[in-house]
Amino acid sequence: MGKILFIINRCWIFFSALVIITYFKLANRLKVSGVENVPRRGGVMLASNHVSMFETIIIPAAILARMPGGKVFAPAKVELFKIPVLRQIISSWGSFPVKRGSAHISVMKKITELMKKEKVMVFPEGTRSKMGELGKGNRMLGRLILEAKPVVVPVRIFGAEKILGTAQEGPKPFHKVTVKFGSPINVQGFYSSEGNKKELSQKIIDAVMDAISQLKI
Repeated sequence: MGKILFIINRCWIFFSALVIITYFKLANRLKVSGVENVPRRGGVMLASNHVSMFETIIIPAAILARMPGGKVFAPAKVELFKIPVLRQIISSWGSFPVKRGSAHISVMKKITELMKKEKVMVFPEGTRSKMGELGKGNRMLGRLILEAKPVVVPVRIFGAEKILGTAQEGPKPFHKVTVKFGSPINVQGFYSSEGNKKELSQKIIDAVMDAISQLKI
C-alpha cells in the first residue's frame, strides 16, 4: 500500500508541474533554458533571484516536469499556504512554510540537512526585490552552503514581477517570463579550505550572487 501511495504522489507531482508549466507557457510565453544543468541526484542548492511569488511555483515546476519522480524543497512564506489549491501543490512538491523575518535555528538546520541530499531552492537575497534589481546575498546562507556542501546552481527569473505589477507599474498578467539555469558554481575550493568560516561564507555568497548576475536574457 505504501509503495502505491508513493507512486500516486510522484505521479501527482509530475502532472501538477506539467500543468503549471503549460499554463505559464500559454499565458506568459514562458521560456526555460539550462534546466539540464541541474543534477538529477545528490544535494543541490538552486539559488534564485526573488522578484515575485511566482518563483516558488515556476522554478520547481520547470525541474519537476523534466525530472519525474523527484521533489524540490523550498522554504516559502507562510501566506502562500493560506491559499488551499496553492498549498496542496507546493507542499506536495516539497515547500514548507516559514514566517517572514524568522531565522529560527530549526529552519536553518532543516535547510542544511536537505541540501546534503536533496534539491533545495532558496533566495540568497532573503527578501523580494521590488523593482526586479538584484540585491545583496545573505552571508548566513553562505554558511549553510559551507556546512552542507551541495552543488550550487544559479537561477534567474525575468519578467515575473510584472505579472502582479510593481509600485511604478500596473499588473501585466500576460507579461513574458524567462527562467535561466546556469552551470554549477565552482565553490568546491571553499569546502576544503581551512580559513575563517565567516570570511569563507561571505566569499561563497558573493560567488553565488555574481553567478546569478551573469545570467542574462
